[in-house]
Amino acid sequence: MREVPALQAADALAWAINHKYQPGGSRFDWVRRLLAIDRDEEEFRYERLARPMLDRLSVTRSWRLPKRARLK
Repeated sequence: MREVPALQAADALAWAINHKYQPGGSRFDWVRRLLAIDRDEEEFRYERLARPMLDRLSVTRSWRLPKRARLK
């Protein structure tokens, strides 16, 4: 997710929305920022997600996303 975040945009959005409705809401700033995006006007089609804007990776890195848990 840290190397190619655009390919995981749908997963991140679904995860954020799910956690928004958990007791206490989201505790992460990056989730609140993601959910603040006006999604009604955005289209997340495969063609767009498969070609991330490389200059935007620094923004995503600044969010300090949690490391993915390793599967056992």
